[in-house]
Amino acid sequence: MKALSLLGMAQAAGKLVSGDNATYEALRQNKVKLLIIAADASSRTKKRFITAAQSAAAPYLELAGMTELGKAIGKPDRAVIGVVDAGFARSLIRSMPDSGNSV
Repeated sequence: MKALSLLGMAQAAGKLVSGDNATYEALRQNKVKLLIIAADASSRTKKRFITAAQSAAAPYLELAGMTELGKAIGKPDRAVIGVVDAGFARSLIRSMPDSGNSV
């Protein structure tokens, strides 16, 4: 999947935040340009982060599972990833056949 490859490149470039705490804090600080939520994240996690993304006016996408997201960025399983670079965010959105819930 092209989106997972793009996430790996964004991670290498230092343009991602991942994990619950870091991503939530970046959303609160309006640094996140695109929120990626694992399709198999818990409903509580999805609700919390979708609400935070909406408050920050950040688009969000559900993409792959936690294991695949973590593997794509060279980390353990990840339920949420924040893209903090507008260019990478646009590229990820364009790579999706269905561009998600609020994009």
